[in-house]
Parts: sequence; structure tokens; C-alpha cells
Amino acid sequence: MNNKIKILILGLVAVVCTVLGIISLNSNEEVSVIREATTADKDIQKMQVQKGKTPTGSSKNTDAIVAAAKELIKEKGYNDVSVNDICTRAGISRSSFYSVFAGKDEVVAYMVRSLKE
Repeated sequence: MNNKIKILILGLVAVVCTVLGIISLNSNEEVSVIREATTADKDIQKMQVQKGKTPTGSSKNTDAIVAAAKELIKEKGYNDVSVNDICTRAGISRSSFYSVFAGKDEVVAYMVRSLKE
């Protein structure tokens, strides 16, 4: 995994955890994390466009996946949540999950992009 993806993942987890109230960052830390995550996120978006894979915001499955991921991350923490956990909570199959997202990291990136909009 390259450094930009690692920075994105760590930044996104910190931002989502802050939004969900799991951790709290002071304003300087928040700004720094968001800036790094945004920069890395732009690079990831470029890679996704090249692969032809971007989640659709209007999909019923997308909404169910995002809601399930938010709940599970709040309950268990990011590292203890698996794609299987998300699928079970959302009531969908793994193939349905992977038709929308490439993995749980992409779900978190999607949540952060949604916050910015």
C-alpha cells in the first residue's frame, strides 16, 4: 500500500471517528488531518476514475452500506469492522457490496466526501 493511501486511510478514520464522537481532536489537528486526507483523497479519486469504479450516491445499497459502516465503526472501531460485518448489518451480499465499493476503506472515503458536499 503506498503512502498516499495510508495517509488517506488514517486521515479518513480520524475524521469519521471525530464526526461520530469516538475521538476528539483539537482544531489544529483536525485541519491538518482533513488537509492531508483531502489531498490523498483527490489522488485516490483519480485512480478510481482510471479503474472506472466510483460508487453511486443514489443506490439503495450504497445508502445501506454507508449506514451499516457508520454504526459498526462507532460500535466496534474501524479496525474491528470487516466487509462481512458491514454486509450482514446492511442485509446485502458480498457481491452487492463489491458492486458498489472496492472495500471498507472506500466506504470511509465515500463518507468523508459526502461530509464535504
